[in-house]
Amino acid sequence: MKKYLPFLLLGLFALTGCEEPGLTADAVKSNLTGTYCSADRNYQVELSAEGRYEAKRVKKSPFDTGRLGETCEGEYSLEEMENGDWMLVLNKSDKKSNPLMKSCAGEMLVWSKEEGYVMEGDKMALSEPFDQGVVTKGACSE
Repeated sequence: MKKYLPFLLLGLFALTGCEEPGLTADAVKSNLTGTYCSADRNYQVELSAEGRYEAKRVKKSPFDTGRLGETCEGEYSLEEMENGDWMLVLNKSDKKSNPLMKSCAGEMLVWSKEEGYVMEGDKMALSEPFDQGVVTKGACSE
């Protein structure tokens, strides 16, 4: 009987439907951490491993006399939804370069069970918090 015990345990293990563990917040964070830019470089979002974000945009100044840079920063978190998807949550900005600027707070889908990470072509993509345009990881260095 002792020699069959390992096979019985293996069979029992197989019958219980051992499910592969899901994606963890640490795994999602390590993949998302980095710098994202728009194709025209007017928008940039940086996600740190410490859970902070910094979003920047450059836009035309009033009366079209030059270009203005705006920045907001704050904490971010990741939330797993009931369906297994992951959302990136940008909490209210704790630092803004322009007090009249709206908060950068918001949330966006970053990983879905059906599609994996949100991609734009072959690059991971996010929505920047100012105007909801697309920024892609690695586009800043091109």
